[in-house]
Amino acid sequence: STDAKYSQEEVLLRIPLRAQMTRSTALATLLPIIPHNVLVRAPLHELDDAALLVLLLAHERGSGIESTFHPYISSLPLVPSCGFSNSNGVRADALETISIMGVQLGMDVNGWPGELSKAGDRAHMITEGLARDYGGYINVPKGMTPFATLQWA
Repeated sequence: STDAKYSQEEVLLRIPLRAQMTRSTALATLLPIIPHNVLVRAPLHELDDAALLVLLLAHERGSGIESTFHPYISSLPLVPSCGFSNSNGVRADALETISIMGVQLGMDVNGWPGELSKAGDRAHMITEGLARDYGGYINVPKGMTPFATLQWA
């Protein structure tokens, strides 16, 4: 039956570890392409997992069909859809949604627009830092900058 229900605890799919983007995968992929003098100044192993995975995802997107992760990457949206992203009016849409939640649903959304703005500013700052330190060494799609590729990731 197509109406089968699955419990939250039930394993529906197992992905082999070697097919997953992990901290280890990121370090194994990125360490060889970043010059030693850059690694001394900005050690990759000091980045948190999220930043390392952003670098890996951006690099693998730039690798195109040569990437092991190409099938996964090609399934991702071309435009970031995070509420704090300022791409293609996404932030404006998020702010409008917050307003609707406050006005029409009576929710207490006091401070939400400011928090959204702060999250966007923080993401922008992190992306600038990653692009400055490592952007010249990762693969990027043709016609994109390292910053735009990292911002997408």
